[in-house]
Amino acid sequence: MQALQDNYPVFEANQVLTNAHLNQVFNYLDEQERLTRANLIGIGIVCGLEIRLETKAGGAAVIHLSHGCGITSAGYLILEPEDVDLVAYRDKFTVPPEPGYAPFLDAATHEQYPLWELFPAGEPNVKPLATPANFLQDKAVLLFLELKKEDLRNCSPINCDDKGASVTVTVRRLLVTISDLAKIIAAANKLSTTLTGADLESALLGRLNLPDLRLPRFDVPNTRPVTSEEVLAGFHAVFYQNKLVQHTAQALTAAYLAFKPAVETVFDTNPFAGFAAQFGFLDAAPTTTAQVRFLQYYYDFFGDLLQAYDEFRWKGAELLCACCPDEDLFPRHLMLGALVPAALPNPGLYRQRFLGSAAVSECEEMTAELLQLFRRLVEMVARFTPTPPLTPSKLISEQIHLVPSKLADVPLSDKAIPYYFLQTGTPPLFQLWNPQRTRRHRANQNLSYRAAEYLPTPPAFVTNPLRYDLEPYNFLRIEGHLGKSYQSALSALLALKERNRLPIDIIALRTGAFDEKMALDLTKDSAQFPDLEALYDVLREEMMTELAEGGRFLYGVPMPKGADQAGVAKLPLLLKYAPGLPYQRASVGAWFEKNLTTLLGLPYIDVDQTRVNDNTIWMVFCLLFQHAAAPAPEFYPHVVAIYYFEKLAEMLPDRLSDVGFEDLENKYEDLLALARYFRSKAADNFPADLAKFLPQEELIDQFDEVLYSARLGALRALRDEYKHRLREVKQQQFLGPFLGRHPGIQHKAGVPMGGTFILVYHDDPAPLLRSDFLTDIEANRGVNRFLNQPMMEGAQPRVGPPAPP
Repeated sequence: MQALQDNYPVFEANQVLTNAHLNQVFNYLDEQERLTRANLIGIGIVCGLEIRLETKAGGAAVIHLSHGCGITSAGYLILEPEDVDLVAYRDKFTVPPEPGYAPFLDAATHEQYPLWELFPAGEPNVKPLATPANFLQDKAVLLFLELKKEDLRNCSPINCDDKGASVTVTVRRLLVTISDLAKIIAAANKLSTTLTGADLESALLGRLNLPDLRLPRFDVPNTRPVTSEEVLAGFHAVFYQNKLVQHTAQALTAAYLAFKPAVETVFDTNPFAGFAAQFGFLDAAPTTTAQVRFLQYYYDFFGDLLQAYDEFRWKGAELLCACCPDEDLFPRHLMLGALVPAALPNPGLYRQRFLGSAAVSECEEMTAELLQLFRRLVEMVARFTPTPPLTPSKLISEQIHLVPSKLADVPLSDKAIPYYFLQTGTPPLFQLWNPQRTRRHRANQNLSYRAAEYLPTPPAFVTNPLRYDLEPYNFLRIEGHLGKSYQSALSALLALKERNRLPIDIIALRTGAFDEKMALDLTKDSAQFPDLEALYDVLREEMMTELAEGGRFLYGVPMPKGADQAGVAKLPLLLKYAPGLPYQRASVGAWFEKNLTTLLGLPYIDVDQTRVNDNTIWMVFCLLFQHAAAPAPEFYPHVVAIYYFEKLAEMLPDRLSDVGFEDLENKYEDLLALARYFRSKAADNFPADLAKFLPQEELIDQFDEVLYSARLGALRALRDEYKHRLREVKQQQFLGPFLGRHPGIQHKAGVPMGGTFILVYHDDPAPLLRSDFLTDIEANRGVNRFLNQPMMEGAQPRVGPPAPP
């Protein structure tokens, strides 16, 4: 690069001017004008100058060149005022020797690269573009600003006014081979070690060719995980099946090399050199229980890292500016592109992209932002911890945080900072997280689990964001629950939801095989069945009314030889359905009330419903009257009926969920079996001397009422439906059956507004991690036994077990 003109002459009156004075003034002003273009506007193609090769019928070729303009790196303005069609060429274009043009000279041979000049129709002594065949296949088009110096020789012995030289400026349209142009580009890139050199198209190509990485989804294809081990193995499979650590390490290193000119002032060596060693166990097999337990957050961390990598590299790809570019990059030529771009892997390399100056492209700000995004990448790797400390408090509700964030295709900068990033760096990560907030001196307004650790102290809408407007956010990060009892974590989350009026649902799912005997809280809305409760209420009222009517009738039967006093019935069945019912002196009711405590205190007298006979009847009589003075024999059946009416009524509580269906069905069957016997022909064969113990006609009518109004079939149908629904509710509390019904749930470390957060917990009899679990992961890491499942719309809850309770 030539030294700048740093002085110019100042003329005075009567001064003798020389050619040096005049040339110095011209050179200074010309250089200032060109520097103004290159340094304050930019270099490269500004607009237009598009080329298109067309092959017409008959084989003729035409290069269509559109009007446009551009600025060379030396600041020369190259202009094509009109569209032009180029149809011919002339061999062996030679650059004038004075002033010459170094970029067109082969550094090895010092000879000029072969060049061909292009012409529109009408130029003599030229060749058609299609001659010879495939002549244009490996060519690119250049615009070259030719400076041709010629001596003025019109000098006579008496007049030398024309003594001197003239420089003619001509824009030449040239062809050059792709291979030679590649050498010209390579030589230009070696001229500078500043940002300018990296902003040439070759460097841009390296940035565009950085690996495209995406985070695989958890457990896709679907393996239908059931146990805690299968859930954790699903997270691990994301790494080893895709070699995610290896590919991420390669991408981060490639990004550093591609953008090294922009970041090497802070990072002179690759800061990701140890990345594979730090996280390589994820591609192989975890070595500790702690690593396995934290697998879900390693998964989250790599998701964050890939988002940060993408944000950095695409921001860098847009950084096409040059601060004081080296004028020798392309001093007097512009590359317009390859004629057959489809034949090249990287055709964009051969067209001069415009590099705006700092004055028009915010180059300084963009470069600073790019450096900040790279520092954020480095800090994320350095400050990630698999043992994140929680808020220092003994209250679980204060250790668990719900932090507003954003879910969807938004930059990582707009999301909340996860809790597994420490804020102990210099500067801390929150100051690097969002370039816009950093530029506005609002870095302490980045939402995070660790916002209370920021300095300076952030405002209240950062430390307690749930108290403020949530409209800008569509997601809540949920953190701090890992490793806690699920009952405590669930209670704390539900309390936070209610206290802050959050528009989310929260459920807990248990890993492991479905357990039919698990306890179920029937007070929850999800375990209540209003339709079945209504059916039960109707059926219960009908049965209780009929039983009460039977009891009312029997209480009124007179007992002639009885001496028991009159009163008001206290039998529970009659207290509820015939409150205040009086009974007469010397009646069955009077005798039963006298012995009420004794009779109802007896253990239930169960009978073999399939073999009711006279021995069965005697067994019932004996057990019923062993602790009470027996009434007259003819009233034994009355007492038996009241006893079984009351015992059956006891099995019909107010709520369906309180019904013991097995006991209810058994007692109902006992009553029906006795009723059938008393009215059957078998009773006719009762021994004659014992016939007085059999019921009389009016009591048999009551037994008929019991038999004809039996609701056992309806009870059984209700029982079966109730048990079916209970099983479904229980199944919904297990991860495996729930995933079968809702295969589209996703692990997102939180919950979208209006969504459901699923807290998966370990409650198997077996330990969360067997001693051979790590070995099993290693042995089975190559096995793929998945099935594809569609995603359920609108559900994006979390999958991931906290820890055993």
